[in-house]
Amino acid sequence: MVVVGIAVIAFAILQASHYRLHLSDAAVRPAGLIFGGASGLIGGVCSFFGPMLIVYLISIRGLSKNQFVSSISFLYVSAVVPWAITLYLFGILDQRLLVYSAFATIPVTLGLLLGQRIRRHISDARFQYLIIGILVVSGISMLWRAYQ
Repeated sequence: MVVVGIAVIAFAILQASHYRLHLSDAAVRPAGLIFGGASGLIGGVCSFFGPMLIVYLISIRGLSKNQFVSSISFLYVSAVVPWAITLYLFGILDQRLLVYSAFATIPVTLGLLLGQRIRRHISDARFQYLIIGILVVSGISMLWRAYQ
């Protein structure tokens, strides 16, 4: 997790600089397989599916903030639903936690609605910097967890 945390932070800093990395059109699909696999591996270990997916999406040239949000939302659902089912089937996620988690979707939904309203007033450029900030925080969180 240390290596991934450092890589995520380094990538975020690079993306915030004048030396941004962008995937060529030909590299988008193969990179999707690599980043998707890495996201699944890291998500299976520590439940952090997001950073690798975010790194992938912000590397795609010309992706608008609305395309980013739509894509990341779909990718999160694609990652979390099978993961939650697996946790339940293996007895890690019991019925009590499943019910609590279901109720937790209420404030999540309210937050999503608020976020949509806020996103309308943020430029694509500012949105990209917010995402880079989220990557830095995710990387720091990974490092912190690795040493706990």
